[in-house]
Amino acid sequence: APPENSSLHEGPWKKIDPNETVLIGDSLIHGGYGRSFYRGTGLFRSYVKKFFKGGRSIFTMRRRLERYCVPAKAYIVGAAANDIASKRRSVAKIEREFLRIIEIAKRKNPNAKIVLLTLHGDDFRGYTRRPGVIQKMHQLNRRLKFIADRDPNISLIDIRGEILNAESNGKKVLYRDRLHYNGRGSRGVARLLKDYLARGKHGRLTDYI
Repeated sequence: APPENSSLHEGPWKKIDPNETVLIGDSLIHGGYGRSFYRGTGLFRSYVKKFFKGGRSIFTMRRRLERYCVPAKAYIVGAAANDIASKRRSVAKIEREFLRIIEIAKRKNPNAKIVLLTLHGDDFRGYTRRPGVIQKMHQLNRRLKFIADRDPNISLIDIRGEILNAESNGKKVLYRDRLHYNGRGSRGVARLLKDYLARGKHGRLTDYI
C-alpha cells in the first residue's frame, strides 16, 4: 500500500510545479536528485550554491536561505546529513535550525507548503563507526514528524523508509557508500517529490524507478 504522509493538510490539493519550489539541502540534492527535479526549469544552476551544495551544514543552509530566499509555493528541506555525526551538534540544535528554516520560508510565503525529508544512512560507514549516531538520526526523524504533525502546511516524507523498502525489493538506489543516491535513486526521488507536489501524496519509491 502507498505510504501515509505525515501531514494535516486539508481540502483539495493545488498542484505545485518544480519551478515554484525551492530545494534546501546538501550533496544529496546537489549531486543527487536536484538536477532531475529541476530539469527543464533552468533553476538548477541559479539555485545551486544558494540553497544546496555538497558538504554544507544545516547552519550554513539556514544562513544562505536568510540571504537568498525567494517566494515559492513549496520548500523541500532535505538537510542535516553533514550534522548528525557531529558531537557538537545535538538533536536539539539541529531541530532548532529546521524550525528557523521553516520560519524563513513562511516569512516569504505564509501559505507555502513545506516538505521535510527524513534522514537515512543506517549502514553508512560515516555513521555506523561512531557510537550513538544512528540513534541520534532516528531521534531527529521523530522530531521532524512531531513538527509536521503540528502544522497543516508542513509534511514529512519518509525517504528513509522508501529507501529501505526499495533496497529490500532488490532496487539499489544508493551508491556503495550507502548514503548518496545513484542515478536510479536520484531520478526516483525526484519523480516521487514531483508527484507529491502534483497530488499531495505519493507512491512507493519503487513506483518511480
